[in-house]
Amino acid sequence: MVRRGGRSNLRRFTVSLDTEEYSRLTELIEQHKPPLSLQYAVRYAVRLLLRRADDPQFALRFGDPLRDRDTNDKA
Repeated sequence: MVRRGGRSNLRRFTVSLDTEEYSRLTELIEQHKPPLSLQYAVRYAVRLLLRRADDPQFALRFGDPLRDRDTNDKA
């Protein structure tokens, strides 16, 4: 986890998204009040992913390309 107030243990990497994913992500962060930064949104998503990785069933669901929704999603 990133230490608050210090950036010494942050690591950079590059992420490529297809056009539709990028458009949806930028729409989402711009609609938030106040608007979020792209970096914040991606770090938030990574943290959620890592929290869910503690679930023993996660590895099975993570590798399933036919699955579009999380079991916790309603809709």
